[in-house]
Amino acid sequence: MADILTLDHLRVAFDVQGHRVDAVSDASIRVPDGGSVGLVGESGSGKSTLARTLMGLLTTPPAVLEAKSFAVEGQSLQIGDHAAISRLRGNTFAMVFQDPLSYLNPLMRVGRQIEEAVRLHDGRAAVHHRISELLDLVHLPQRVARSYPHELSGGMRQRALLAIALACRPRLLLADEPTTALDVTTQMEILALLRELRRELGMALLLISHDLVSVAELCDEVYVMYGGRTIEHGPCREIFRSPSHAYTKSLLDAARAQRSGRKVLETRPGALSVGG
Repeated sequence: MADILTLDHLRVAFDVQGHRVDAVSDASIRVPDGGSVGLVGESGSGKSTLARTLMGLLTTPPAVLEAKSFAVEGQSLQIGDHAAISRLRGNTFAMVFQDPLSYLNPLMRVGRQIEEAVRLHDGRAAVHHRISELLDLVHLPQRVARSYPHELSGGMRQRALLAIALACRPRLLLADEPTTALDVTTQMEILALLRELRRELGMALLLISHDLVSVAELCDEVYVMYGGRTIEHGPCREIFRSPSHAYTKSLLDAARAQRSGRKVLETRPGALSVGG
């Protein structure tokens, strides 16, 4: 199976008061076309910085970006070429974030925000029909188009953000901690929706999370990040059954301890990256 996304040996640094600080020091990732890949690691490991780099959302400077190679749909790109990456956003790949209330415009109705995304990436679309179709796709009632974000529950806001991300049927969806701010029941609903959308739209998924259970449920492969590096990669079943890196073992032990209610967790020496 061909890869829709390949990134080799990414480094992301920031110039801070005359000093260069690494947020991602050496990360590589590949997402097969139509595949489902998880990117896991604790807060500060560099996951979100990697995702924002892929989407061309980091300002350069102060960010300094380097990569051995970067390609989308087999097309080689310069990692810092924001103009080229922006042309791919919406149609080829899109991103949904962990806190929809921070990314939805509080002064605009949801339907208008979906409309903006459709018009930006597909000027020939029948906009109102597309809005109705997208609301159905993410299981939201049509009345939500007339609602403001603050009038919706957390789960409904996340679905609205998904509708915006899916406005032009991207081939790859980057989901950055899409269930973090939600209660357990709503988390399960969003995960089930992502699984359904993948099947219905045939799109690839890059799920960024610290929740190993979510990754195990949705993903075929997983990359583990620690201190700004991707340190382990393989099929989810193999990695979770028999991890080879000590940090991956610690992550799995912590997840088991959380489920069992154990209060003392194993810690590992060393410092994390400054990345999210």
